[in-house]
Amino acid sequence: MNTFVIGYYALLIGASCLAAYFKKRQLFLLIFSLTLISFVTGIVGGVGALRFITVAAGLLALAAGVSYAFREFLIIIASDGVAKELRTAPLTAAFGMFVIFTYAIAGIFAPIIAPFGEAEVISSAFAPADENMLLGADQLGRDMFSRLIYGARNTVGLALVATSLAFILGALTGLLAATKGVGSTS
Repeated sequence: MNTFVIGYYALLIGASCLAAYFKKRQLFLLIFSLTLISFVTGIVGGVGALRFITVAAGLLALAAGVSYAFREFLIIIASDGVAKELRTAPLTAAFGMFVIFTYAIAGIFAPIIAPFGEAEVISSAFAPADENMLLGADQLGRDMFSRLIYGARNTVGLALVATSLAFILGALTGLLAATKGVGSTS
């Protein structure tokens, strides 16, 4: 039997036993369910399927950890009223705020973060990734990583404009419907 498989199941069973011992019912159910799913998937798909489940669970745990840490950071720097609302917000909302924050920082500091200019041709067309270009080159030889970083400006800007426009139009339409009445037959 593979060392990875033995270590994987030992970790899952040990973690579920610890959760049960400390009476963390939801955590126990989560970990033991992952153990059962892994058992069935391991029989059907083999070690490759177990590695996939491990990576997927690890990424999910990383996202949850980032979300929790970012929410706690926001609670610390926020006023008391906002902090109370943030404590009750789900972790998915905190993760969404973290992603938006990351995009905004990338857009604002694009000239500092990006290794090359947005339109700077540095290589041949469709050059593969190397030590200078993390994601390779596009059809004109521009660095794709730099273009993605600069593209965050457009993404955040358009999302902000679209959200603001939808909010304003929705508020005006609601105000008009409230004052004029909707569907009234005079």
